[in-house]
Amino acid sequence: MIGEPTNFVHTAHVGSGDLFSGMNSVNSIQNQMQSKGGYAADALPVNVQMQLVDTKAG
Repeated sequence: MIGEPTNFVHTAHVGSGDLFSGMNSVNSIQNQMQSKGGYAADALPVNVQMQLVDTKAG
């Protein structure tokens, strides 16, 4: 059940196409998720380098 017991709120669908469209899209997703709350103000920033492999057939 969405909402019980952790008060989960569904915010978006994220697919592989969203990630392959570049880091601006990833940053946008991160900003959207952070705006939903649950992120401590004293959290340490982390640098992440994503290595994506295009598995598109054809």
